[in-house]
Amino acid sequence: MTASRLIIVPNGAGTSAFRVVVDVAPRLDPAITITYQAMIPNNSPIFEIASSGKVTELIELLEKGTGSLTDHDEQGRSLLNVSLCNLIMGNPNTELVRI
Repeated sequence: MTASRLIIVPNGAGTSAFRVVVDVAPRLDPAITITYQAMIPNNSPIFEIASSGKVTELIELLEKGTGSLTDHDEQGRSLLNVSLCNLIMGNPNTELVRI
């Protein structure tokens, strides 16, 4: 059995401001997780900073409440996805964080 995912994006003019993701885990007592994900414009400060790889500036925006780790861009990509794509593509300005 595989997990199921339903993504709900409101239909309307322009870009949607959010989407709702419903994940259902396959087991005898199915667990359902509903997640709200804000859809932020691709050219917003949080995604420009994530694209540039400047971790300290990203942390500052998160601490100010200007952005959230659950934000997604207009294509549904997360901050982590955008940052990793730029790291893989060889952005020389990307900061690495050791955990």
